Amino acid sequence: RRYPSAAALIEDVERFVAGEPVRATRPTLAYRARRFIGRHRLGVSVSAVALLSLLVGLGATVWQMGIAARERDRARAEASRAETINRFMLDLFRSVDPDSAKGRTLTARDLLDQGGSRIEAELKGQPALEATLLTALGGLYRQISALDQATVMYERALAIEQRLTGPESAETAAAMADLGAALGEHGDYDRALQLLGRARAIQTARLGPDHADLAMTLSRTATVYQAMGRYGDAETLGRRSLAITERSLGADHPRVADELDHLGTLFYSERRLDDAAPLHERALAIRLRAYGRDNLATATSMENVANLAGERGQLARAESLHLGALAIVRKLYGPDHFLTINILKNLAGHYLACERWERAEPLAWEALRVARLNYGPNHPLTAHMEHNAGSLQASLGRFGRAESLIQDAQRIWRRTLGTDYVIALYSRNSLGEIYLQQGRLREAEELLLTTRERMVHALGPENFQLGYSMLAIGRLRMAQGRYGEAENEFRKAADLWARSFGPDHFRNAEALADLAGSWYEQGSVEAACATYERAVRLFESRLERGANPCTGAYVGWGRALLRLGRGTQADSVLRIVVAARWKNPDQWSARMAEADAALGVCLSRTGSASASERLLRRSLPILRTDPVAPRSLVRDAENAMRRFRGGLKGPGV
Repeated sequence: RRYPSAAALIEDVERFVAGEPVRATRPTLAYRARRFIGRHRLGVSVSAVALLSLLVGLGATVWQMGIAARERDRARAEASRAETINRFMLDLFRSVDPDSAKGRTLTARDLLDQGGSRIEAELKGQPALEATLLTALGGLYRQISALDQATVMYERALAIEQRLTGPESAETAAAMADLGAALGEHGDYDRALQLLGRARAIQTARLGPDHADLAMTLSRTATVYQAMGRYGDAETLGRRSLAITERSLGADHPRVADELDHLGTLFYSERRLDDAAPLHERALAIRLRAYGRDNLATATSMENVANLAGERGQLARAESLHLGALAIVRKLYGPDHFLTINILKNLAGHYLACERWERAEPLAWEALRVARLNYGPNHPLTAHMEHNAGSLQASLGRFGRAESLIQDAQRIWRRTLGTDYVIALYSRNSLGEIYLQQGRLREAEELLLTTRERMVHALGPENFQLGYSMLAIGRLRMAQGRYGEAENEFRKAADLWARSFGPDHFRNAEALADLAGSWYEQGSVEAACATYERAVRLFESRLERGANPCTGAYVGWGRALLRLGRGTQADSVLRIVVAARWKNPDQWSARMAEADAALGVCLSRTGSASASERLLRRSLPILRTDPVAPRSLVRDAENAMRRFRGGLKGPGV
């Protein structure tokens, strides 16, 4: 039916065999193409490969052009973003110009306040840029400890990120972490932990378990736990943060040094000095390699190592590092910069611990001056410097001035951080001891007992800070003549510090010396003598022989030796302490009088009457008016004076 003749059929068969189109089929393009490919498979294959390569290359070129265009657009956007930020900051700092400032001296806080008020007005319609600048300003406010304003900036940035990138984005998580860290520094621990926990969950889901941003959030959470006294939780997160940072950035990255310092500071606050030391030393080595010596981060590491060196008895190294860090910061930022405050505080504390008051006092006043200059009179950091200056004044026996400074610090903390902030509680304890030294026993008792209750509630029953409260209450009981109760407090303090620091840590010496004193007053002289000697040896493991912090233990030890009939040894011990006391004649006269009286009593029994009388005449009038002087020492000194012709007139003689 298809072919008019057999010849036509044969022709079509031949065409089919040859791979050509047959005439009996509709000559569509697809059909003709199939037949053509069938006849020229090799050529078509080569051509197809060439065409495919051409198409792939063309596609790749188009794709690369798209990437390049996007990268170009992104680069242009970043350049525009950077230009806008630079222009904004430049305009902000132009306000320092006298014409703009209109004669006022603008502080860093003034500039930041101006920036915060201008962001919303000038960057309307640019939310990503607005969030970036708000976050930057929040960080600057945190650096100057303006935590209220830092919180405002971070809250605004978080709200923008939630609208712009969504509630579960990595950008939102970063903003949550910034806000949580600021709230933690402000003492709002519950809200801080809530935000930081949410940020961690988002970052883990979005970025994975080994991302550096997650490590930073873990570190910030650990800092909040540390402030709350939850040291176990803080250590767990701190170690995890350090491990992630090392894996993600490398063992020598500067961020690793940050994490080492955070964890080391936690151990230092727990007085785990052997655990803290290698961390701070490694952080310092990383920063020296990365930044060199003249760098703020390096100076910070030097301070951390210096504090540890002082605690471990490496006094010369501690002093050298403190002075080096102070020189770096002053060189970089000048003598009035807020960054000098912490170093001045630490160096003054170092000298105070060594009872080198002539060096500690000007540094404490300088730290307070710089704090007031940078933060004003009502800032928590200013309060901290007031507390330190007040404690130093108390060590010098200037109780009125000490009381005024510490009460003002308490007022500031009540208004800013609350009454249960750790340093505020410690400061309340110091104020109670000032009342005790002034003989205001009822006020001292009320304040010291309520402070201990608050410490237990805020820090828990095993925090080493409670030891200071126990010692203060024990000294109050000694002044009240309630020696058994005093012994109980001193024993609890000694046991707590032995658990906290280890039984051979020098810090235990203070509690042991007080415990020995309670035994001496109760007639247990042999036990007192052995415990005094142990306290002296612990002090000397850190300090040079006869150094001022040891002198209380030396006085007690010498008196106990004399009481046990070991006069020659007592004389040797007491001469050491008197010589040490008179190296610092500006110290509190009552402590010097105790050493003089003890040696005077000893000399009255070992045959040097003139030297004995001179010491007793000098010391006894002071001891009679000192509410915390050991009563047995006053009694022994008065009995010795009766043996001298023309002894002092007055009560008890």
